[in-house]
Formats: sequence, C-alpha cells, structure tokens
Amino acid sequence: MLESGNSNEISVKALIGKGSSLNSLGQYEDSLQYFDMALEIEPNNIDVLKKKAFTLAQIGQLEDAREYFEMLNQMKLE
Repeated sequence: MLESGNSNEISVKALIGKGSSLNSLGQYEDSLQYFDMALEIEPNNIDVLKKKAFTLAQIGQLEDAREYFEMLNQMKLE
C-alpha cells in the first residue's frame, strides 16, 4: 500500500509528464493547467516552477515568467 507521501510524488510526476507532453505538442495553455495542479500539491517543486516559467515565456507572458524565474533564484540562495 502506498503512503500518502509516495502517492503525492507519483501524482506530481504524472502531472509534470502530462504538462510536458502537452507543451511539446504546442498546447501551452493546457500544459500550464497541469503544472498548476502539480504546484497545488508541491508548491516549491523546482522542476515544475522551471517548466511553468519557460512555458509562460513561450506564450509571451514575460512578466509572469520573470516572477517565476526570480522565485527560483531566491530558492537557490536559501
């Protein structure tokens, strides 16, 4: 039986995978929904934050992307 921590980890990985696949297909808005769902489970997941930042940049939401990149830089400094 899976512990809840492992279940969350599996869910986050699945959400990242789905979001990344949609991103690869050019379905950026849809991919952001999956990255957001993953961030609801693990708000400080660096992998998801990076993917969301790059996706926002890809669709021209540069100010939002910059905020995520700055958040990532702050996390690295801590």
